[in-house]
Amino acid sequence: MINVLTFKCGTKYDYRSVNMLHRSILLHYDKPFRFHCMTDGPENLDENIIVHPMQDEFPYEFNSLSLVRSGFAGIEDGEPCILLDIDVEVVNDPTPIFNFDLLPKQIGFIHKWWTYPYAQGSFICGMAYRFTAGELDVFYNRFKADPYYYTTKYIEFNGRKHKLQEPDIHVRGEQDYYLECAGIYNFHMNLFPSFWAENVQPEMEFGTGGSSPRLKKYLTYRAMSDVEKKPIFKHYTGCVKQYVDKHYELYR
Repeated sequence: MINVLTFKCGTKYDYRSVNMLHRSILLHYDKPFRFHCMTDGPENLDENIIVHPMQDEFPYEFNSLSLVRSGFAGIEDGEPCILLDIDVEVVNDPTPIFNFDLLPKQIGFIHKWWTYPYAQGSFICGMAYRFTAGELDVFYNRFKADPYYYTTKYIEFNGRKHKLQEPDIHVRGEQDYYLECAGIYNFHMNLFPSFWAENVQPEMEFGTGGSSPRLKKYLTYRAMSDVEKKPIFKHYTGCVKQYVDKHYELYR
């Protein structure tokens, strides 16, 4: 049985994002799963969500490392897990990812195809990591030894050092850290097919019109391939309130 892991802290997201992720899995996945949410605000979460208090209080996105340490939530080493951002909606059957048979020391990544060529940061997207419980404990222990160093390292690398001074924001760079660790510790890396996941494009989602370099790049690469484009995950990180306001009622 797959363990779905996510976290919510601060005020950028409310309970609706967690519930929408949970309910979208229920809608599209016909197999049993456990849904774990680590949070400092458990109010209004669906009753079938297994709630855990915040663990290490790392800078925002790096809190995900608490979820991958060995023994989190009593999950036994060797069990299948997937770490998902809460700003993800499952829009088609996730079985190809949830039930993917990982090799020992293999981690499944989402390819950030919509940002190619990669001007900054890594080629993977932090919306999802498919892994085996216990194997990423080395990632956690390495970060735990010096959180400030690793947090500032990737913030500076991505030209976002100023973000460290802003309250309650996503401290970015966690995907760079996971990718670096995968290389350092000799993990096999599986890139799931590109069009199984995508970032929501606000101009298209909300019909606002206009264009941008980001949207042009997305449309260009989407048009270049003739493979079926049937996403499993939609990542709405750039338009959280608008997207949740529009979609949450569908899961009542």
